[in-house]
Amino acid sequence: MPKIKLSTAVVVSVFTVLTACGEADAPSKTLPEKDVEAYASSALEKEIGIKVDRIDCPDAIRLEDGEEMRCTLTHENDSTGMTVTVSDVDGADFHLDVEVDEKGTTVTQDDLETAIAGKLEERTGDRPADVACPGAIQPSEGVTVECVLTAAGGERYGAVITVTGNAGTTFDFGIKVDREPM
Repeated sequence: MPKIKLSTAVVVSVFTVLTACGEADAPSKTLPEKDVEAYASSALEKEIGIKVDRIDCPDAIRLEDGEEMRCTLTHENDSTGMTVTVSDVDGADFHLDVEVDEKGTTVTQDDLETAIAGKLEERTGDRPADVACPGAIQPSEGVTVECVLTAAGGERYGAVITVTGNAGTTFDFGIKVDREPM
C-alpha cells in the first residue's frame, strides 16, 4: 500500500474534490457526525485507494444543498482541514463533496500565538508575557480570531487578529488590541 504525506502537492491534487453518495432518514434531515466522517473516509479511500487514519467532524450536518462543515483529516500523525459540502439532495438521497485543504493552510494554535507575540514585539519593542487564542485557524483572507494578550505587568487585553493575505505556507495578519485592559 502506498504511503501518503499530506504535505505533498501530489496528495493535494488527488484530494481536491471527491464525492460520496448516501441515504439518510428523510424526516431527520441531518446526517450524524460519525456518518459524515464515515462517508468522507469512504470517498477518500475510493478515490485514492488509501484508508486515512481518522476524520473528525464537530457535529451532524443538515442535509440541505450547500450546507458546509469543516472537519479535520489525520493520516500518519499529520493533520489538515477539509470541507464537507452537501449537494444533490433529493428526498433521502444526497451527495457529500469533500475538499481537503492544501497542507500548510492550517496554522496551529501554538504557531499562531508565537507569530502574534513576535509581530507585537517587532512593532512595539515589548513581547507579551502570554498570548492565548482559542485554537488553530485556516488562514484565508478575512478570517478573524479573538485572542487574549497578557502584558508583562499581568494586565489582559482583548485582541482581534485578521488574516490579510495568504501565500500558501505563509500568511499575513493584522492585530487590533483593545485600548483598555479586560
